Amino acid sequence: MPIDLNADIPEGLSRRDFLAGLALNALISNPSFGPEAQTMADTARLAVAWAEVLLDALE
Repeated sequence: MPIDLNADIPEGLSRRDFLAGLALNALISNPSFGPEAQTMADTARLAVAWAEVLLDALE
Protein backbone atom coordinates (compact mmCIF):
# COMPACT_ATOMS: atom_id res chain seq x y z
CA MET A 1 0.00 0.00 0.00
CA PRO A 2 1.49 3.39 -0.97
CA ILE A 3 2.32 5.84 1.77
CA ASP A 4 0.28 9.03 1.75
CA LEU A 5 2.36 11.86 3.20
CA ASN A 6 -0.64 14.16 2.78
CA ALA A 7 -2.88 11.99 4.94
CA ASP A 8 -4.70 13.60 7.82
CA ILE A 9 -2.34 13.88 10.76
CA PRO A 10 -3.97 12.68 13.99
CA GLU A 11 -4.94 15.49 16.35
CA GLY A 12 -2.19 16.35 18.81
CA LEU A 13 0.58 14.99 16.60
CA SER A 14 2.97 17.33 14.81
CA ARG A 15 3.81 16.84 11.13
CA ARG A 16 7.40 16.14 12.15
CA ASP A 17 6.36 13.40 14.58
CA PHE A 18 3.98 11.94 12.01
CA LEU A 19 6.73 11.81 9.39
CA ALA A 20 9.19 10.39 11.90
CA GLY A 21 6.72 7.61 12.64
CA LEU A 22 6.33 6.83 8.95
CA ALA A 23 10.09 6.76 8.46
CA LEU A 24 10.63 4.58 11.51
CA ASN A 25 7.91 2.19 10.39
CA ALA A 26 9.51 2.00 6.95
CA LEU A 27 12.90 1.18 8.41
CA ILE A 28 11.46 -1.48 10.70
CA SER A 29 9.53 -3.14 7.91
CA ASN A 30 12.19 -2.64 5.22
CA PRO A 31 15.66 -2.10 6.71
CA SER A 32 17.34 -2.13 3.29
CA PHE A 33 15.25 0.89 2.25
CA GLY A 34 15.69 -0.33 -1.29
CA PRO A 35 14.41 -2.89 -3.78
CA GLU A 36 11.86 -4.41 -1.40
CA ALA A 37 9.95 -1.12 -1.29
CA GLN A 38 6.60 -1.38 -2.98
CA THR A 39 7.46 1.24 -5.56
CA MET A 40 10.24 3.66 -6.33
CA ALA A 41 7.79 6.45 -5.49
CA ASP A 42 7.35 5.02 -1.98
CA THR A 43 11.11 4.94 -1.54
CA ALA A 44 11.38 8.54 -2.72
CA ARG A 45 8.59 9.66 -0.38
CA LEU A 46 10.29 7.97 2.54
CA ALA A 47 13.59 9.61 1.68
CA VAL A 48 11.86 13.00 1.64
CA ALA A 49 10.23 12.23 4.97
CA TRP A 50 13.59 11.34 6.49
CA ALA A 51 15.11 14.51 5.11
CA GLU A 52 12.37 16.63 6.69
CA VAL A 53 12.78 14.94 10.05
CA LEU A 54 16.53 15.27 10.01
CA LEU A 55 16.44 18.91 8.92
CA ASP A 56 13.93 19.71 11.67
CA ALA A 57 16.14 17.98 14.21
CA LEU A 58 19.09 20.14 13.16
CA GLU A 59 17.18 23.38 13.63
